[in-house]
Amino acid sequence: MAIVVLGTSNGIVQNSFVDRMRACTDEPVLNLSVGASTSMTGLFLLGRHRLQRDDIAILDYLINDAGSIWHGMRTEADIRLYLSSIIAHVRRCGAVPVMLLLPTHDGLAARTATEALFLDVCATCAVPYLDLSGLFRDALSAGVDHDALMRDPWHAAPRTTPVIAGLILQAVRRLRAAASQDASMTLWHLPTRVIAASDLYPLPWLVSRSSSVYRGEFLALNRARSLSLRLDATESLIGLMLNTGAPGANVAFATATQTMVKSLTIYWNADHPDWFTAIFVDFRTPLAGDGGTIRIGIAAPDAVATDPTHHQMPPLPGREGEVEFEGFLIARPAEQTTIGFRQPGEIGFNLTIALGHGHCLATLLAAAATA
Repeated sequence: MAIVVLGTSNGIVQNSFVDRMRACTDEPVLNLSVGASTSMTGLFLLGRHRLQRDDIAILDYLINDAGSIWHGMRTEADIRLYLSSIIAHVRRCGAVPVMLLLPTHDGLAARTATEALFLDVCATCAVPYLDLSGLFRDALSAGVDHDALMRDPWHAAPRTTPVIAGLILQAVRRLRAAASQDASMTLWHLPTRVIAASDLYPLPWLVSRSSSVYRGEFLALNRARSLSLRLDATESLIGLMLNTGAPGANVAFATATQTMVKSLTIYWNADHPDWFTAIFVDFRTPLAGDGGTIRIGIAAPDAVATDPTHHQMPPLPGREGEVEFEGFLIARPAEQTTIGFRQPGEIGFNLTIALGHGHCLATLLAAAATA
């Protein structure tokens, strides 16, 4: 049994809530968080890491999913399908999903449309949730300074992360202690598989990359190399895991009938563009394989991108013409599936209420923020 965090940058920043959880529990905590990436990332990671029976999976994708909707990269229907697919996958493994709602700058005044979407998914799929966005709003209403709660528009302040971790661990203990009952549910899900770079080509094409929060084997693609993915008739390429520390390039993805170009130059600091971080890149328009091969190669520097890439950046002088992939996410058309699972009973779905009166928890958060 383990606690598995499928999340975003709030789980990997310095003094994150995951760091605080590990310091306060003897239970293994597996951190599968990837910054600046949507809930589609969870489908990739669940294809690379199999959950075990009775694991508890903390799903923390609200912030980046909200951003992807706002920027027009994803629709609410897309996000609903990705979340439902993750929930179906987690339950098939015998694990328990828990939705975590963390605050964003635009959700501190009132509940956002994306929060409402996530809560509706929880209700539809009978998933317990921790509504920490609501607690942050309550703390602000009690007079706590904004900067004491948020380190920036997307990340909770370090002084609040022990409270976030403590609430998650309390929820885990309550779920583990609650009597379970048999349940079944029919969900829409996206059947997916991962093609790992390490399964495509041997060394010297592969390079090992690691940091304190992520490690993997990445395939280095440059102008002297190309690669091919074989897809079945109903499959499409919908995303890939990328190293932002590679120089970057325009990349062409070609089938027998079409060519898609994506700009895959991403970096966070122009003074240190070679810093390794993993990021999952969605395809806004899935690329159908048509039962054939997708050929992938470096395009000309002035090639026009035909599918947008969130977080894409202009090439830096002397840094262009090489990208590094960890793997590719392949999907078939969405379908309905019926899943039997064990549902924790008696605790209710709103874990924030189950753990204690909301005002008391908001007071606890406010005290931590102002300490």
